[in-house]
Amino acid sequence: MDINIFRGVMTLIIMLLFIGLCIWVYSKKRKPMYDQAARMALDEDDKESTANNRKEVMSHE
Repeated sequence: MDINIFRGVMTLIIMLLFIGLCIWVYSKKRKPMYDQAARMALDEDDKESTANNRKEVMSHE
């Protein structure tokens, strides 16, 4: 086997893996997980601000 044939086969394999990965990442089945991950930072901020507001209200009473 010539080294150039090996390089061509490896390039083809890597390209197919990349295309498969892109299809997997952008599939509709993954959308709910991405939506949840996108809200995660906002949900944590809401929980922290709510907890801080409760502490402030309790300390002023």
